[in-house]
Amino acid sequence: MRGLGLGLFIRPLQTPSVSVVSRQQMARATSLRNSTTTVVNAVGVAIFIGYLTQQATTHLQQATTTCAAQAGQQLQQAALQACIKQQTTTLGMNDTFFLALIGCGIFAVAAVFVGRGPALQAATAPRRAARRVWRAPT
Repeated sequence: MRGLGLGLFIRPLQTPSVSVVSRQQMARATSLRNSTTTVVNAVGVAIFIGYLTQQATTHLQQATTTCAAQAGQQLQQAALQACIKQQTTTLGMNDTFFLALIGCGIFAVAAVFVGRGPALQAATAPRRAARRVWRAPT
C-alpha cells in the first residue's frame, strides 16, 4: 500500500515542486523534501496503527462470538484467547487496509490534477522559455 501511495501521489507532487527550484537551491530543496517525506511517513504509520488498534478493539465482541461458536465446549481458555486475538487482528487489518485503499484512490485522482495549476505553470514558464532559446540556434 505504501509503495502505491508514494508512486501515485508523492513522486508526481515532488517533481513539479523541485522543477521550479534553482540549481543553487537544489541541495536545500532535496533535503527538505526528504525530511518532509520521513515525517509524513512516520505520522501516517502512527495514524494507521492507532486506527488498527481501535478497530481491533471494536471487533472484540464479534470475534468472541465467532470463536465461541466455532469451538463449542471443547476449546480451552488459552486456545479461545488465541482465536479471539487472531480474529480481532484480522478484522482490524481488513478495516485498516480498506481505509488505505480509499486513501490511495483519493490520492490517485488528486495526482492527476497536481502540477496543472496556473501558479505552477507561471513559475516554470521562464525556465521553459530559456530551454527553448538555448536549443533554438541551429
